[in-house]
Formats: sequence, C-alpha cells, structure tokens
Amino acid sequence: MEELLRDHAVFVEPLGSEGSDTMSLKSRVSELESEMEILREQLSKAKGVNDSMWDIVVQRLIKPSNSEPNEKDGEEEPKKKRGRT
Repeated sequence: MEELLRDHAVFVEPLGSEGSDTMSLKSRVSELESEMEILREQLSKAKGVNDSMWDIVVQRLIKPSNSEPNEKDGEEEPKKKRGRT
C-alpha cells in the first residue's frame, strides 16, 4: 500500500515540487520499464502453459469422444434433438 501511495504521489505532485526532478523521473521510468519486461516474460510463460493445457484438453477429452461413433448393433445411435423441456 505504501508503494502505491508513493507511486500515486509521483503523478499528482506539481512539476515544480522537489522529488520530481528529471533524474528521479528518469530513474522511475527505468524501473517501470524493467518491471514491464519482467511482466511480459511472465505473461509469455503463462500463455505457453495455458496453450499447453488447452491442447491437452482438446487432444485427450474432445477428440477421442468425437472420433468414436456410438454404435448399437452396427448402426449409429440417432442423435438427440435439443428441444424445450
């Protein structure tokens, strides 16, 4: 919470006040850019995990059930109609 208040103060302080000089602003920008890079890397890893999990679900759960028709005495089972209940 303290960090959030400090960050907020950087944006709401007038430009002429102390603490918002050029060097501190450049330093803060640099910190934020490095944090953004870390977050992008984490997002990329999370997306990779999500994509892998999705592929596994599709391959293991959906494809096998769709590729094997339900046969009863050599004939396919009729599809059920979706109607009002």
